[in-house]
Amino acid sequence: MAELNTHAVRPTHLPALDGVRGLAALLVLWCHFPYIQGSIVTRTLSEFASYAQVGYFGVDLFFVLSGFLITRILLAERRAGKVRIGRFFLRRTLRIFPIYYLTVAFCAIWFGAACLDLIPATFYVTNIAALLRDFRGTGPLSHTWSLAVEEQFYLIWPFLLGGLALARIRSTLVWILPVVAIVTFILIEYGFGRPAIAQMPVRMLSLSLGAGLAVREGEIRNWRGSWLVVGFFVAALALFINQRLAKRELLTPAQLRTIQYFGFAAASTCFLAIVIGVEGRLADALRTVFSGRWIRGVGAISYGIYLYHIVIMHVLGLEYANWIGTGITTTRWALALALVFLVPTVSYWCIEKPILGLRHRFDRPRTPRAPARASQPA
Repeated sequence: MAELNTHAVRPTHLPALDGVRGLAALLVLWCHFPYIQGSIVTRTLSEFASYAQVGYFGVDLFFVLSGFLITRILLAERRAGKVRIGRFFLRRTLRIFPIYYLTVAFCAIWFGAACLDLIPATFYVTNIAALLRDFRGTGPLSHTWSLAVEEQFYLIWPFLLGGLALARIRSTLVWILPVVAIVTFILIEYGFGRPAIAQMPVRMLSLSLGAGLAVREGEIRNWRGSWLVVGFFVAALALFINQRLAKRELLTPAQLRTIQYFGFAAASTCFLAIVIGVEGRLADALRTVFSGRWIRGVGAISYGIYLYHIVIMHVLGLEYANWIGTGITTTRWALALALVFLVPTVSYWCIEKPILGLRHRFDRPRTPRAPARASQPA
């Protein structure tokens, strides 16, 4: 087996990935956002989002991107000496916990016992709770299942990456983790007859694909971009056909979710690989778009958009069951739209950014003190 080229990974900032994060947040928001009563445009957009499963693509893109970025950071530490597990968890804690538990506390006060996911969300096991109820949660914290998946992944991946021999990292990513993910998916979906998409071992497919891109970052520039574009559109076509067959009731729910599982993982991975560094006009155009100031700005507040938007909908009484088929007034629609961007923006500047500033204190390399010089005679 070829040796892993750790020097190919460059821990430099890739501005376009901030934009990709923004895109993922917008896709999820689009999928969950209500339409205006009597508005053909907003209703058509809402129905298209539901039919095309843009929210699924957004979440899967988050997973692939997260696997890529986290692995990139850990590989950089590995090259520098060793993976510092404590510092890694401290950085994750400062990034994730403050507004997450602020949101959980708000839901406990505002919704009380009506918030069924309160306890599972507190312990980052909303995804496991979703498995027990067939993934039908519609509460203000039900969407935290994806954050639970990532948090559970963080508890495992740093130890694996820090403990594995460099030559074994690639084989683990290429074979072991994807096989574990696929086998787990089959067992849950076809063995137990339950929806499996919210479980960490299952979504490890997308996370490991993103991690694999980090390991091969130096090689991606040499990949044929045309094949990645073809791969993306083949996956998109398969997903479209999947939806058509499902509408005609020619597929079982498990078969529908199976094609979604593989299709969105493939589409997300191809898309991210193109943006990361493939040569070509299309890739250059995508990097230019996603490096734009406005989409990167959305990327900066993407965590808040994802975390707050469902809570805001519930506070405004805009749960899915309350507007599907009827829509909402223009005033309520405008208010909801303003809040889902205003609240994350205020949160970012007043809470997240100051706390993130503390994180950089732990990223500074330790330099030995220079010995004090003896004073020289005048």
